[in-house]
Amino acid sequence: MRSWKVAVGTLSSWSSWVIFSFLLVRLITALTSDPNRTGNYSPLWLAIWFIAVLIEAVFVMTVMILGFNRRLKTKPRPVANLVLIGMAGVLGNVVTFFLADLWDLDHEPLWTVRIGGGLIGSAFLFFVVNTLRSNLIARNESIRALIETERDLLGYRESAKQIITDEIESLKQKTINSLIPAIEKIQELIEIKSHERTTIVDELRLLIQQDVRPLSKTVLEEASTLANPTKAEATRPGLRISRNSKYNLKRSLRPIIAVPFFAAIFPMVEFLTIDHRSALRGLIGGLATGLTLVILKALTPKNFEVRVAQGTIIQILFATISIVPTWWIMHQEYGNIDAVLGATLVLWLVTLLGTFLLSFTKGVELNAERYEKSLTQYTDELKKEIALFEQKLAIEKRIWSRVLHGEVQSALTAAITRLQQTDQLEPYHFEMVKQDLARAKQNLVNPPEHDTSFTQAFSEIVLTWKAICDIKAEISARAQRAVDANQDTRMVTNEIIKEAASNAVRHGQAKNIQIKLERIRDDILTIEIQNDGFLASRDRIPGLGSQLLDELTLEWSLEIKNNKTTLSAVVLISKN
Repeated sequence: MRSWKVAVGTLSSWSSWVIFSFLLVRLITALTSDPNRTGNYSPLWLAIWFIAVLIEAVFVMTVMILGFNRRLKTKPRPVANLVLIGMAGVLGNVVTFFLADLWDLDHEPLWTVRIGGGLIGSAFLFFVVNTLRSNLIARNESIRALIETERDLLGYRESAKQIITDEIESLKQKTINSLIPAIEKIQELIEIKSHERTTIVDELRLLIQQDVRPLSKTVLEEASTLANPTKAEATRPGLRISRNSKYNLKRSLRPIIAVPFFAAIFPMVEFLTIDHRSALRGLIGGLATGLTLVILKALTPKNFEVRVAQGTIIQILFATISIVPTWWIMHQEYGNIDAVLGATLVLWLVTLLGTFLLSFTKGVELNAERYEKSLTQYTDELKKEIALFEQKLAIEKRIWSRVLHGEVQSALTAAITRLQQTDQLEPYHFEMVKQDLARAKQNLVNPPEHDTSFTQAFSEIVLTWKAICDIKAEISARAQRAVDANQDTRMVTNEIIKEAASNAVRHGQAKNIQIKLERIRDDILTIEIQNDGFLASRDRIPGLGSQLLDELTLEWSLEIKNNKTTLSAVVLISKN
């Protein structure tokens, strides 16, 4: 959200939209104030307005050319901009009087009113219009960003699952196409050259070294670009006013800002429309009107939200109620003469216009804040979707790598071992080797399911490092339910703990490891792993590098905390 200083104090504050609004109000004022006061409705007033506006424009452009525009480009200068537009308003009013006097339309200078009204009225109008313009820009940008983020989120939800399925199928097919022919070749060698044991063993070793192990490594390293699923088709969003159809009335009303405006305008209007003695009554009436609006705002319910049409009706009602004290003050002195009624109507319009513009600009600002809040929520949701996608992809890759490195390589290694068991191989030895090769093929075509309970996996980790390092875990009941109920979350948690424990012992020489699992929200699990070993450089941490953590976690950090090496990770609970 842009601040009011940026909105009012930059070169863009002089946009065509602002200038048009400013000139329109001046035109309405020029054709109503002096003609009504003098009773002279000559078309020359329109010519006077045109000349005064032209001179104002020349004045502003001259100041800009002399260097003020360069100063506005360096940093916001709201006060200087307000002073400039205020001086332009004063100049326009002074020119209006001299021309009116020259053409015999008006001979009363009214310097206090012309100078004060030109300065305050122009600056106030410039401030309000620019604030509205800035808030509309911020609101429209929030809407655009929100729609784009919604589209990204939908794109992830529509494409991520299919991308993972396609990728795993591709990995599986690539592996089958690479390994199955080699295994079948070895099976043929056994059938036709069973006496050439050395040749068969060499072929098996070559298969493991040049195919199985490289493939296992490749599976873990490739597909890093898949974390960017296709977005939904992008179209330029339509920024309709219906998106700003509701606003909080109590928060939108700003009578405190309107009071100085009323205090300046009311005396001038009564001075011009009734007599010169009514300026003080106008000042008191303006303050009374502002105070009435303050009371009405205080009586408005805190969470009262209305549509623009309803809000306009309510503000017309508020303006009517708040102008009553001003009318009553004039009525006590003059009664219900035409001048009092005319002044009351003008002041009612001023009150309505001032309060409506201020409340509408605030309403737009509040709606922009609402969209920014929604945008933040959608952005967080999108980050979670991306993290879950990367997590799922990493899990599937590691499962398939484990199939290659575990079942397939184990079966081939078993075949080699059998062939080297004895110098004299019997037919049943070759039969068992054939079974090993068949098992390797079967594991490639129909990979086994890998899933163990969290307790079993943790027990295996503890057993692995028994007598070398003491590993303990503290798991909250909510976290335990999450890992017990969710296979992907269980696997991610086990992988992180296993790698962290291995790294702490092997590279940090830790003797004690403390693991803490908490479920801070329904979809968030936190893992904190502390050890008393030393902290090695992150770049030297085998198996627990940034790639693994980036894939399996939403965010993570590695630091010294309470004199212990601490890995903190935030894990999204999978939706499977």
